[in-house]
Amino acid sequence: MFATPTREACAEPAEVTAEAELDALRSQMKALMRAIAYVDAEAPRLEKEARTAWRKCNQGSLTHARSTLVDWLMVGGEVAAMRDDVRRFRAAHPDLGGERGAIVQRLDDDLQRAADRVARLAMTVRELVALGPVPTRASARVVPQPELLKARFYELITLPFVRRIALIDA
Repeated sequence: MFATPTREACAEPAEVTAEAELDALRSQMKALMRAIAYVDAEAPRLEKEARTAWRKCNQGSLTHARSTLVDWLMVGGEVAAMRDDVRRFRAAHPDLGGERGAIVQRLDDDLQRAADRVARLAMTVRELVALGPVPTRASARVVPQPELLKARFYELITLPFVRRIALIDA
């Protein structure tokens, strides 16, 4: 009996090449989106760790959290490179239609979401860097206790009157 020919056997070589390129782009996009998902999941934890370290004056933890977040910003370069690859594919194959056109559009949409997530991460990193180094304990602002505030308030209010009375008695 005769075997039914596969899709690749019936297709022109240019179509097979386009299909192979598209599969490679989809594979790269899958890996990139996994990396973005990991960064998205871990970034809030590191942001919280950095803010807590700054409040507790722990420079080591603050530096670790910031540097890890800064390292993750390198994913933005991969997003830009992937976007260029998708644009080159779209320019090389302008007659994309049907299923392939939809796949390329999904790749483009995923790249936009990835770029938005990287931009949000960059904004978080800028906020954490703007905090600066942890304040030293000597320069840390001392928050007065309520009893001391009450005593100081009483002193400020009554002091002028006490001095006048003391002058009258003398």
